[in-house]
Amino acid sequence: MKPLIVSNADPMVKIRVIVVKDHVEKALKTLHEIGTLHVEKSEELSQIDRGIIEQGRKLCEELLTFTNDMLSYIPREEVQSAALDDDITVMYTRPFSELGKEINELYNSFSDLHKKSLSLSEEIKKLTDIKKYLDAISAIADLNLLDLSFSGRHLSSRTFAVSGETYEGLAGRLKQYVLTDALAYVGDEIVLYLVTHTETIKDVETLVTDSGGRIVNIPNEDVSIAEFLHVTNNKIKSLEAEESKLRGILHDKVKENLKKLVLTRGCLIAEHERFLVLEKATEAKYVTLIEGWIPEASTDVVFSGIKNVIENVYIDSRKPTKDEVPPTKQTNMKGVKPFQVIVGLFGTPGYREWDPTPLVAYSFAFFYSLMFADVIYGIALVLVAKFAINKFVDNPNTDGVKMFRNILYICGIGSIITGALSGSYLGDIYLFFGIKSMALVPAVENIFTNAIYFILLAICIGVIHINIAHILGLIKGIKQRSIGIILNKCGLFIIQIFGIPLIIKMIMKMTFSWFNYDSALIGIIVGVVFIVTSTIIQSKGFGAILWLFDITGLLGDIVSYARLAGVGLASYYLASCFNLMARLFSDMIPGTAGVIIGGILMIVILVVGHFLSLFVGVLGGFIHSMRLCFIEFLLKFYDGSGRAYSPFKLKSKATALLAEKI
Repeated sequence: MKPLIVSNADPMVKIRVIVVKDHVEKALKTLHEIGTLHVEKSEELSQIDRGIIEQGRKLCEELLTFTNDMLSYIPREEVQSAALDDDITVMYTRPFSELGKEINELYNSFSDLHKKSLSLSEEIKKLTDIKKYLDAISAIADLNLLDLSFSGRHLSSRTFAVSGETYEGLAGRLKQYVLTDALAYVGDEIVLYLVTHTETIKDVETLVTDSGGRIVNIPNEDVSIAEFLHVTNNKIKSLEAEESKLRGILHDKVKENLKKLVLTRGCLIAEHERFLVLEKATEAKYVTLIEGWIPEASTDVVFSGIKNVIENVYIDSRKPTKDEVPPTKQTNMKGVKPFQVIVGLFGTPGYREWDPTPLVAYSFAFFYSLMFADVIYGIALVLVAKFAINKFVDNPNTDGVKMFRNILYICGIGSIITGALSGSYLGDIYLFFGIKSMALVPAVENIFTNAIYFILLAICIGVIHINIAHILGLIKGIKQRSIGIILNKCGLFIIQIFGIPLIIKMIMKMTFSWFNYDSALIGIIVGVVFIVTSTIIQSKGFGAILWLFDITGLLGDIVSYARLAGVGLASYYLASCFNLMARLFSDMIPGTAGVIIGGILMIVILVVGHFLSLFVGVLGGFIHSMRLCFIEFLLKFYDGSGRAYSPFKLKSKATALLAEKI
């Protein structure tokens, strides 16, 4: 049964795999397919045969470059939508040399056309670049190309391209050299034609290039600019048509092998990962050691998997020592697992530390539902999670994106439930139809629309939430046998037990028959003594001052939960204001035309207003829920200084590898 409050990391064991050198590749491939080994760098054997490893990695990267070059001729959407039903494991189990041979053969038939396509692109770019400068010069002077860049016995000329800002700094410094000049604007650049003495032309070139400008390479042809531009225009069109035709041929050629290329790319990425891990393995004279962490429950699978493939292998396992810190494999229920993303933003749980994901999941979803309590907005959030998230990420199939989408689903459903209970539908949109209330529970509606009641509810939630954190902190202190933490938490509890009823009496004039108000001051003093003592134990002399921050911090933390009411009321009343504005504008203009114009204005206000309200509500709900979970809650007991369990694992479908990069 999965823990409901906090969870612990999956127990890990360290394994050592020692194989004959010739079987290293087979062992790593098997471990890769099993997908449970978190590889650690071995420290027992020092010599590493990096030559073979680096050669294999470089070959893998070269083949990946070839594959990416070929896939670049297919639109990304076409690649992603390719039917890839075959499992990558089938191809991955083949020898790497065979995979490389196939890619090289395919690329050899492709490379000549690819190089020609690149050459055409470069030539088009070069001609287009010259053309734009000559177009600008032709507008101010009718010159021959040879006039734009010549070197004579006495006079020389050059054509430069500089930015406008650069020219402002250059203009004054060029005056001493220039005999004749002309300039024209090309976008943000200035094309500059200069005539100067031959003995100073090198100084001019150095001055311009050192300032960030560049010399325009003018073709050495005895034709006018107008004639050259005419010929160049036709040439560019011809080259573009040739390049387009060539790209079409390449597209068709690649498309014929698209399925194989995508699968191969996935295998190459896996191979590259294998080579990187191989660099961590240490090699002795005759054997190689691979060391890492696996979940204790996977021990039998790993042992049998390796031994079924390799005969001459030695594997042993042991539990971690007190000084070792294994990676953390989180074990949470399916419903709260997505919130590992939220906890991960604070820090990964340590191996021997509680994982607060369940508590954060309940808290985050509850807080979000209170601040974003609206049926229609909740439905909109669910629809955004379902249909829009994929458009904003490179790879929607990663675990992180999936978990974030599930967080949105949970928060959206929570908002729908609280919205239905309180009767919030785009604020109070139902007033348009003469309905006074749609709340399933009027008492909930009364709380959610009354600032005082809502704030009191938020404060009560804050007291409960913060004290859960302090209880966990106390248990942690007891486990660590930390007197300072124990006294601090006990002091905070005592102050609250005696202080809260006293505050309620002073502010709300409410009394409790079971509480002895005469002893309240004594109880508070005892709590303060506990806190002062704890801070002195933990901070030495500074504790005489720092204890104040524990008490004021407690008050500040509790009051901070008033943001639940603030954001919740703001979301509701913002939506209501847009509804009110829409009703006012709909009745503002009399007559038939007024009905039409007013109706249009009403729709525009409702659509724009509620879209803005939805955006602000979604963002505000996330920010403030995260703030309460991080600052007011996790800081009380959670370190988050662990490292995530990252198994050396083969991804089973190539589609999941399309967005990954080397």
